[in-house]
Amino acid sequence: MLRTKSKSPTSKVTRRRFLHGAAGGAFLLAGAGRMGASFAQSPIRLRYVNFGEKNSIWAEPTFELQRQVEKRSNGALRIEWTGGPEVVSPFQAVEAVSRGVFDMCHTATSYYTAAVPEALSLASGDASLKSLRDAGVISALDELHRQKLGVSLIGIATSGVRYMFMASTPPSDLAFFKGKRFRSIPLFDPVLRTLGAATTTISPIEVFAALERGVVDGIAWPEINMADRGFHRHAKYMMRPGFYESRTPTLINVKALEKLPADLRKVLADSCIAADEWTANLFKQTYVKEMALMRQQGLVEVPLSAAEAKEFLAMTERVLWEKINSDSPVNGPRIRKLFEKAAG
Repeated sequence: MLRTKSKSPTSKVTRRRFLHGAAGGAFLLAGAGRMGASFAQSPIRLRYVNFGEKNSIWAEPTFELQRQVEKRSNGALRIEWTGGPEVVSPFQAVEAVSRGVFDMCHTATSYYTAAVPEALSLASGDASLKSLRDAGVISALDELHRQKLGVSLIGIATSGVRYMFMASTPPSDLAFFKGKRFRSIPLFDPVLRTLGAATTTISPIEVFAALERGVVDGIAWPEINMADRGFHRHAKYMMRPGFYESRTPTLINVKALEKLPADLRKVLADSCIAADEWTANLFKQTYVKEMALMRQQGLVEVPLSAAEAKEFLAMTERVLWEKINSDSPVNGPRIRKLFEKAAG
């Protein structure tokens, strides 16, 4: 580990920069002092990796956070895009942030559920982000992330859209899934297995090829980013209703966070809230546009009957919490009570 120290000729404020190995190293930069003092120094940079490609909708939360942070800190704090899945696998990104290889990441909870099984709860219900914060959900999950991984849950980068099943043949009822093979992640596994489907894990960048070659009969995916990836060309049937809530977290290495001066920690926290709200609106607008495009290009929406739709949605919530409580028998029930409070 290399350490560099510099002093401003007009201030006693000292800032240390830590360079950690791997992927070129991650900068964990520290600062101290009052708002005016810390803002006068050269910028502190936080290296950020994303589970989505730079040209995808999943990168937009990062870019909005960059804008919010730079504006609110007058350039004293900057978020640096370090890369997407081409730099670090989504399944390894959180561990890399935990170890200090990178400072921050935007990810999906399914990529690190083995370490923090309670994180899957972010998919539950349809409460607003404000309701989740007010009910204590976010702070409770942040505490668990800190304890188990040494990272802080500083934001919910995406929200407001559901997950959908898409298939190469019409999923007109729940019996359709029996014997089918679906691309899945830990969040969807209990749902698909309850429906009688086989599951397989495939990287997001390989999903289109898997559909094209018939490796899988269908996929579960958020309501957005389907059109860009062209999934509807080979899985043109979308089952209604959607299920769960697509909430993906922004995580930061706790040591990197604590090395920031207090004023910049507040800037980062406020910026995350503002960016989260901006992105939620963007995703809702994107959903409307993408659905219109896919319908024009032949997407067929297949609704379940009212009775099966009710059964399906109740089942998805039940198996989600069964999995969480099985993996975390102490924390699972505690977190669920907070979700119920948010929904109430």
